[in-house]
Amino acid sequence: MENIIFTDLLSRGFDVYVGDPGGKEIDFVAVKDDRRIYIQVCQTIQSEETMAREFSSLDSVDDSFPKYLVLLEPGPYSGFTDKGVRCCGLEEFLSKDDLFVQ
Repeated sequence: MENIIFTDLLSRGFDVYVGDPGGKEIDFVAVKDDRRIYIQVCQTIQSEETMAREFSSLDSVDDSFPKYLVLLEPGPYSGFTDKGVRCCGLEEFLSKDDLFVQ
């Protein structure tokens, strides 16, 4: 999944980096035209521990740029968290025309 998203971001003209706010890795920080998006990739969330790990890195970013958690199938996690993280499926993420608009 990460390779698919990485390739998609490059094809859209993003510069792609790995983020590390406060020692918590974010899979991708994609930058384009002085704007950025943060993307965490996870196949499934099957435990509270996985959920806490995946969301904590995005929650630690203190700016207003879009943040995504991309799951293979989002199921009950589809939508926005109370902290503004957009949870979506891989297919939905890849089909979005404008990633800056959540």
